[in-house]
Amino acid sequence: MKEIKKISIIGAGCVANFYGREMKRKGFEILEIISRNEERGRALAEAVGSSLNCNQFDQINLQADLYILSVKDDAILELRKKFPLTDQLIVHTSGSVSTEVFRKTSTNYGILYPLQSISKDQHISIDEVPLFVYGNSEENEKTLYHFADKLSEHVKVLDDEKRLIIHMAAVIASNFPNYLLKISKEILDQEQIDFQLLEPLVRESVMKAFTLGPEKAQTGPAKRGDCSITDKHKSLLKNKKWRELYSLMSDMIREDFKRNSSGD
Repeated sequence: MKEIKKISIIGAGCVANFYGREMKRKGFEILEIISRNEERGRALAEAVGSSLNCNQFDQINLQADLYILSVKDDAILELRKKFPLTDQLIVHTSGSVSTEVFRKTSTNYGILYPLQSISKDQHISIDEVPLFVYGNSEENEKTLYHFADKLSEHVKVLDDEKRLIIHMAAVIASNFPNYLLKISKEILDQEQIDFQLLEPLVRESVMKAFTLGPEKAQTGPAKRGDCSITDKHKSLLKNKKWRELYSLMSDMIREDFKRNSSGD
């Protein structure tokens, strides 16, 4: 099994920065940062002590043990054609792009997908981030698993289909609640009420969902079937889309728990 020691990163965005800095912290050598954006690429290269290749994809250093393509999904499709690789191991970090995107890029390829929302200037330790790997061969899969296991305490092998499913579930579990919090904040802002008052409630709700299970943690008037309260809430919502969303969510919760309580 090949040992990964030297790494080149293509990209200089949030995930590329996360991987570069955390892999450097874990003792791996970041050989090269390849970026189309010189300013961001140079900042990351300086942070991890690597050389910078600015937009010269045909001149990348071919001595790395692993090439991590960490860019937006549409850029993966564009950049995969520009690498002069033959048998070098290359992975991307997307939750939704197929492994087979690299079929004509190299004979060795796979996935290194972090299940975490990563933002600029946000410090996250890779130790607690679930990492999903997949390789186009058993040998590559073992290599990537062994490498990821040195980074995180939570590593799993996941094929393209299962990775897409977990990516979808992650969007529902993370992005959707955040948007609902945005709506809640706008509602409270209109009345000059401090949004931070919701923090203890939200933290407790999330904690209970993962300790009891979301089906047991659910509370509120919709679960109880208390239409008098839900109707009052809807009457307060002047924004039509918010009112429709409140109705849809309340109806789904009420129907779900009514069905489950009836034993269906």
